[in-house]
Amino acid sequence: MTRESWSTLLGRQAVSKKNLSFYAPTIVEGKPVVHVSSNQFTHLQKKYENLVIGGFVGKKLPFGFVHETLTRTWKLKNLFIMKEYGESMFSFEFRSEEDRKQLLEMGSLHIASQLFILRPWKLFIEAEFSDLKTIPIWVVIKKFPMELWDDEGFGRVASTIGTPLFVDNLTESMTRTSYARVCVEIDTKCTYPDHATVVLDEKRIFKIPFEYNWKPQRCTRCDVFGHSEQNCPKRKLENKKNNGDKVWVQTGAIIVEEEEHVRGYEKQKEGGSLTDSNDKTMEPRDIKGKESVNEKHTKMDDDKWETPRKRHTARATTAAECEDNEMTVVQG
Repeated sequence: MTRESWSTLLGRQAVSKKNLSFYAPTIVEGKPVVHVSSNQFTHLQKKYENLVIGGFVGKKLPFGFVHETLTRTWKLKNLFIMKEYGESMFSFEFRSEEDRKQLLEMGSLHIASQLFILRPWKLFIEAEFSDLKTIPIWVVIKKFPMELWDDEGFGRVASTIGTPLFVDNLTESMTRTSYARVCVEIDTKCTYPDHATVVLDEKRIFKIPFEYNWKPQRCTRCDVFGHSEQNCPKRKLENKKNNGDKVWVQTGAIIVEEEEHVRGYEKQKEGGSLTDSNDKTMEPRDIKGKESVNEKHTKMDDDKWETPRKRHTARATTAAECEDNEMTVVQG
């Protein structure tokens, strides 16, 4: 008897036409690990090398809103193609290299008070956006020697800050030589040096000053960009625990089996009786030998429940008590 394939059993229309292959993973410390090489993605590098990837630091905003805002802000000569890229990013494709350079020169911007970061596409850029450990910034380099005014010179000097990416159009064309403007990718360890020291022939020493128009917020505790150490969510939670601030914790659930004559009625009044929409008092009654609804509730502290309807209850306590009782702390 011939065994049917899984694709046939699942329905060929619901699955892809090609079958996947099995690749044995490497086992490291008892866990499977997938090993890949950059050489496997040469075709992707050629396909996406002109793309620009953008992503928010924080919550992703709606596609239509972002597209409209960028169209109005960039004011490019030609239309651009914007697509979803992965789970939380957008890709941008341009009809001219001039438009691409123009928006990269503008750099990161704020949309609805949220930082939107732009950077050229590269392999596995998704990982960088999920843990924002690097970020591109523009650096103004003054008193830049004309002898170093080329790609190598910009690269050498800017490498004292981070990883050089590119210069702006005015710098490249030497239309403006009073200063150079270079985009540099920095990490959370960047010290923002105020100058670079250049040594000529081991004899002459001169300095090239740097200026930063924007220094992104970073948290040394989390080792990421996007928020400061002062506003670190981990720090706020630790402060609450150390100060013994009251927090709300879930202590359990009171589930009441409501009979037909109870459903649809209002909350219980202070007197312990239930009232219907006509304000008629309905006394609790014993059903099949069980305790009545009101009798169950009178045995519990008032601060531990809200209503006889199915609802989780909570009470106020300190963070220290939470830890002693192995409770989960939920911030309000």
